[in-house]
Amino acid sequence: MPLLQFAQEIFASSSHFSTIRILKLLLLLLFNFAQASRDYCANETDIIDHILYDTTVHYNRHKTPNDPVEVRIELWVQEVTSVSEMTQDFEIDLYVNEFWEDPALAYDYMRPCKMNLSFDHTMMNTIWIPNTAFINSKSAQIHSSPFRNVFLMIFPNGSIWSCWRIKSRGPCLLDLYQFPMDKITCFLTFESYNYNRNLVRMMWNAPSAVLLYKDIELPDFSLTNYTWNIIEKQYAAGVWDELSVHFAFKRRYGWYLLQGYIPTYLTIFISWIPFYLGPRAIPARTMIGVNALLAMTFQFGNVIRNLPRVNYIKVIDWWVLSGMSFVFGSLIELAVIGFKMRNEGNSLKIKDLSKKRKFKKKTAVVIRCERLDLMSRPLEVDDSPIELDLFPTPTAEIPEESIGDVNFFDWPRKSKGIKTKPTQTTATKSRDTTRTGERKSSVRSKKKEH
Repeated sequence: MPLLQFAQEIFASSSHFSTIRILKLLLLLLFNFAQASRDYCANETDIIDHILYDTTVHYNRHKTPNDPVEVRIELWVQEVTSVSEMTQDFEIDLYVNEFWEDPALAYDYMRPCKMNLSFDHTMMNTIWIPNTAFINSKSAQIHSSPFRNVFLMIFPNGSIWSCWRIKSRGPCLLDLYQFPMDKITCFLTFESYNYNRNLVRMMWNAPSAVLLYKDIELPDFSLTNYTWNIIEKQYAAGVWDELSVHFAFKRRYGWYLLQGYIPTYLTIFISWIPFYLGPRAIPARTMIGVNALLAMTFQFGNVIRNLPRVNYIKVIDWWVLSGMSFVFGSLIELAVIGFKMRNEGNSLKIKDLSKKRKFKKKTAVVIRCERLDLMSRPLEVDDSPIELDLFPTPTAEIPEESIGDVNFFDWPRKSKGIKTKPTQTTATKSRDTTRTGERKSSVRSKKKEH
């Protein structure tokens, strides 16, 4: 029966209230009030209006909740999108979770309808936050797809959980001595930008401070390990707690084997082909050696094109330089062989010329031609040499049938097809006859005197 109808019946039954009837009425009122209060709960609007805007509470967003405030950090790594050697950084998508307590935001005494309250990024401007940031990042931005990816949750006891989805670009430490079998370490440092450790104590949320959604695999790198630590950093304004997370990446060198090492092997093998072409194939050997050297140079340039300019020698540099030394050595061998072949050719030509000259000297024969009288006594002697050219010019060809006509006692004789020196004239012959007669008369006169 409704409470109002029951009260009307009581008043209509008698003009005077009895004590029993009044007590029944009071008990009924108390029961209905208790039932109503048990069914009542405070919604989000009532709670926020009471906590933030009630003049009796006086919430101050610029005042730290405690001295100091413990802020626990937890990172959820969503993806590592790139690792760059040229810019020496990496790009990562991650969720940054922060946990702290603010007793001024506790609302458990208000009988809330929900066990926690969720808000968007606009609530950040009305409550106290630790103002954490990646102090070593080159760039960082909160995702906005399609709205700003910021999550805030307040629990009845005053505990606060904030979550940011961030894309950040952090630095990497390169050690390219072992390239392409090297490792790269990238790291991010997280701290409260406005409050030192006297006001805010930063710490990792144990036991799992950093979580991976999946295995990180990139075209050039794979994530092998990740660690986190906390250090105290001294600044002019005090001491800050810095949280650092390190990611160790190992290079995947399959591409470098296909583009660098195997072509270098083949180029060196090709440079050995001229060793089997023979010493006289100078043009072919030169072409192969020079092309092999140029090919290795272009291959090396293609590999190091995507690397920073460092002032130390890498493992791949030693490899390429050793390969170039093999190719260069083959070119040096080619030059030495060519030089020796040229000297041997010149020496052979000199030997041939000397042999020809010696042979020609031997063919120059002095033939002593004498004229004898009837008593086989020499009448006159002609000591003029007769040169026989065994390598006649084309104009001095001797037919075979004319060789028998040569008379060495009456040389030279005109013969068919033989060109001879001009014979003595008649005047010369008469002069010789006169001299011979004079000699004979002088001999006779000497005999008479004896």
